[in-house]
Amino acid sequence: MSEPTPSSLSFDRETTRRGLIAVCGALVVMAVLVWAFFYYGQAAIGHTGQVDSLTVYPIQHELANKGNPQHGMNGSTEQYNELIVLAGVSVTNTSKKPLTLLDMQANVLLPDNKAINSLAASTPDIPRIFEAYPGLDSLRAQPLLRDTVIAPGQTVEGQMIFNYPLTKQQWDARQGLDVTIQFVQQTSDLHINLKGNATVGRS
Repeated sequence: MSEPTPSSLSFDRETTRRGLIAVCGALVVMAVLVWAFFYYGQAAIGHTGQVDSLTVYPIQHELANKGNPQHGMNGSTEQYNELIVLAGVSVTNTSKKPLTLLDMQANVLLPDNKAINSLAASTPDIPRIFEAYPGLDSLRAQPLLRDTVIAPGQTVEGQMIFNYPLTKQQWDARQGLDVTIQFVQQTSDLHINLKGNATVGRS
């Protein structure tokens, strides 16, 4: 059996060295591409968010119907149900420019494939809600308001208040809640989806 000559050994070592360099170079390129995908992909989105808490306050109204005695119609009382939903929400600006909150809303997804929408209470309406329903006072928190400016890298937290014509039983049977936040800068909307009857969730 013939032994390898010095020239063939040198050739094999050079080939191996070049192969290792190529593999290492490919790994570095892949690592850079993965980092760029996550970094710039996140920057392109511009924001993240989550629902930190969700509290429901059921309200039942009694509406009196006086009827018409002249036509033999007696008065009656009708019940009207509604829910006030208080959501603690966090929004983080992952872009390199300030973001300004434009509008906030939330859809309740019901089992019959219906969705009921509610805009977040406006700045003037928030104190009126707590004045009308004193039982909510213990649940009051710093509100997250429209026109709030979020600096790059900053996270803001606050409470949004929604209202739905639902009973507590209908709310408990929901299939999900979709909170949508829009920005003045017309970047993509921020969607926070809570599946089923979850009370916390991330975008």
